Amino acid sequence: MKKICSFIILFLTGLNLYANGTIQNDSVLKIEPVIVEKQLSDSIALDSALLVSNVSVPAIGFDCYKFENDSVFFDEPKNIGQIVYVEHTKDIDKILEYLFPIFMLLLGVVIDRCLLKINEKERIKRNGELWLIEINALKGSLEKQINSLSEFIKAYCDKDNEFDIPSIPKYESLKCDIFTSFSKKDLYDYLSIKNKEESVQIFHKINSIISTTKDTYEQMLQCLNKSMESMSMQVEAFDSSLQNYRNELMLNESYSICLKEDYNTLLVLLNSEVLERIPEINIFELQKSFIDKSLTIINKHDKEQCSNLLLVLFEMQNIIRALKNEKLYLKSNYNTSIILYKCVCEHIESLSIK
Repeated sequence: MKKICSFIILFLTGLNLYANGTIQNDSVLKIEPVIVEKQLSDSIALDSALLVSNVSVPAIGFDCYKFENDSVFFDEPKNIGQIVYVEHTKDIDKILEYLFPIFMLLLGVVIDRCLLKINEKERIKRNGELWLIEINALKGSLEKQINSLSEFIKAYCDKDNEFDIPSIPKYESLKCDIFTSFSKKDLYDYLSIKNKEESVQIFHKINSIISTTKDTYEQMLQCLNKSMESMSMQVEAFDSSLQNYRNELMLNESYSICLKEDYNTLLVLLNSEVLERIPEINIFELQKSFIDKSLTIINKHDKEQCSNLLLVLFEMQNIIRALKNEKLYLKSNYNTSIILYKCVCEHIESLSIK
């Protein structure tokens, strides 16, 4: 760009110097031999004309004329001894007088077009490189997200009795919002400049990387939000069932008769495993420590008389099963997300743009 501008400046400077030299050489007012035509009554032959060279343009008050075909004609008779300045003009001067402005106009248009083309090419290059920078930056976030999902699966999904859900670090750059402000045309033009033969293939690969990353991230968030909402509802249902079991066992005196000494055993079990641990209760651990033991005790007696207790215990058992199914759901979806993210990383590494 600098070389082109320097060349243009040198060219125009040289042209200007040439034009000024031509004007200075050809436009110097000279006294040339002239033929003066007058009326016979007033005609005075000019025997000779004063030849004056290198005379500049006169000040105001002098009459100036130009040669045409080696002759000059006056509009009115001139007095003898009157100084007349005559400018000698050539046909080439007349041609240049009309062609030079046209030439400069065309030259200006050409220069303007060239500058626009150069600026456009630089803009495409700049935007294309920005595309690649952001695409390559995705790889780091993808690897971090893969690690966070793997740690979540190990710490929560793979542990059967783990009840507290750990947080998952989320990298919002995987939403790919930044690419919405970029021009896909600039990307395609840049790839066409770099590698015309594979530009279409690379262009579609980049779009696939962005769409897969964005969709996988959104699906990951939806999966987590859906599971959290479902587990929250399950926990509330478990608390309600637990409260119903407590009321049924403590307020219904008939159980003390049908269960006999096991009635007190159930009360002690309820207090030690549930009531004394509130609010820090691990619902998954209650399956063996409370629900299974209570069912074993009640099953030794008449099931019809204890049907309400059994019903509530079965409800809590089903809720625990549903919570563990949510773990499996999270693990399955996050394993899928990890696979997709790894594929995206491989695609980014395979981009060959030279």
